Amino acid sequence: MSMNKDIKEILLLLFGKKVCSVWRKSYVLWLEIGDTVEKTEEDGKIEKKSEFALEVQSAWRIVNNHKKKIILASSDVFSPNSKLVKEKNFDWTTFEWNIPGNNMLDEKLNIWFSESPIYIVECKISVWGNLLIRFSNNDFLEIFVDTSDYVKCWILSDLQKKEEWTVTGLGYEFHCEEI
Repeated sequence: MSMNKDIKEILLLLFGKKVCSVWRKSYVLWLEIGDTVEKTEEDGKIEKKSEFALEVQSAWRIVNNHKKKIILASSDVFSPNSKLVKEKNFDWTTFEWNIPGNNMLDEKLNIWFSESPIYIVECKISVWGNLLIRFSNNDFLEIFVDTSDYVKCWILSDLQKKEEWTVTGLGYEFHCEEI
């Protein structure tokens, strides 16, 4: 699998950009990156959007090499938050991980993101499409291509240009919305 120069060029654009928000929908991690701008949608609604969005559908983790610690990881979404675990009547059989705030990932993500402003310092992509992002707080986001098939692992979107790069187990694709 070879990665074209195009995806490396857009990764260069992320250097120095602020991570505006971090959240999840179902098991998918989202990072909104860069300046926030107002965009008028086709229906006339004004929406605030960041310059870039990173959507992660595969395995990932945030680590700190100095502390030798995995701070949070994609599978944390399937574990209850610390408050639920401490409840006397907590029952794993009725645990609903997808309710916002119910799981360990939501809890740890909120703590991690609220500690200080986070900027992107470095991005590296492997020949397989694994992505490594180093943040200003010395933590790293490691995203793994964990499939050998045409399954989306991560998507990097330039929301201003309406372009996106989709990385799968078979490589990556570039998409641009026609104007």
